[in-house]
Amino acid sequence: QMKDELANVSDESITVDPFGKHRVHALFSGTSLIQVTPAQKALGKDEKPDAMCPPDDGVVCYVMRTGFNSSQGELMRMIEFSTEEVAADKIETAAQLLFLLVFALAAAGYVLKKGLEDPTKPTYKTLLRCTLIITSVVPPSLPMQMAFAVHTALMSLLKIGIFCTEPFRVPYAGRVSYCFFDKTGTLTSDQMVAIGVVNGADSKGAKAEIKDGVKAAGPTKEASTMAAMVIAGCHSLIEVEGKALGDPIEVAAISGVAWSYVPGTSTASPGAWRNKERFMASQKEFMTTLKDDVEADKKEKEEIQKKLDDFEKQLKIDRLEAKRLQVTIESRFHFSSELQRM
Repeated sequence: QMKDELANVSDESITVDPFGKHRVHALFSGTSLIQVTPAQKALGKDEKPDAMCPPDDGVVCYVMRTGFNSSQGELMRMIEFSTEEVAADKIETAAQLLFLLVFALAAAGYVLKKGLEDPTKPTYKTLLRCTLIITSVVPPSLPMQMAFAVHTALMSLLKIGIFCTEPFRVPYAGRVSYCFFDKTGTLTSDQMVAIGVVNGADSKGAKAEIKDGVKAAGPTKEASTMAAMVIAGCHSLIEVEGKALGDPIEVAAISGVAWSYVPGTSTASPGAWRNKERFMASQKEFMTTLKDDVEADKKEKEEIQKKLDDFEKQLKIDRLEAKRLQVTIESRFHFSSELQRM
């Protein structure tokens, strides 16, 4: 996502809102800064550095939140000063009380039956005993005992460095038999794949097929010329060390229509010739590591050189084909959070 500088404002009463109106000017903790385009005030070769003219084409940033005022600080406050009520599972507590109530009712019924059979015993004493039996089902120390079990679990977790911000979930965790951890890249991936595109009309002018009142999506590589031009010319991708970076959707889209983007000239053209260029550059770099005095390396170097020569011929043809149709990005517009659009 692109960020822009905060323009000079003459009205000093304006308050910076990094979570709303001025979000496009704010960087948050954890953000990776990939590329910076310096302002005109950046330090020249013959100028001395100062606060507003940083060296090495840098940019000036103001720290607005630190410590406990940041998002990580809020998490620390939640851990250290948690006000969550420590209690056991209410369903399990109710089930335990119901279990005890069954035995209490059975005992009270037996006492009532035997008391009424004996005419020498006053009836009020029999009823009083039955009432005491039923009310004694709930022991006064039960809430403390249930909370103590949760406290014991919290202390055990704390000893091994695990902090619990929601203690009431500890009883639920006791039901877990297996716990599976995963990180992106092991079993899952954050890489998106474009599987289809809905064309208004294909390159021959034929309209897209309609199924159930909706235009059917065709393969991405069969996108019409106009659709491919829109996808290749409306994005915010940049290139760092020969790799396209930016919105995963945009990376997948431009790769799906098989177009190449050149950040230096802000142009896009059909064909995957840029990938071929990167592949050839990596192969040439690999060849520099091979030694001519080693027979195996020398043979491998000759084989790679033959493949690169054939690759070079094909690349020249692809470049000529790409020059027939090009899209140039004249200007880029920031995403507006208020309008939910560019």
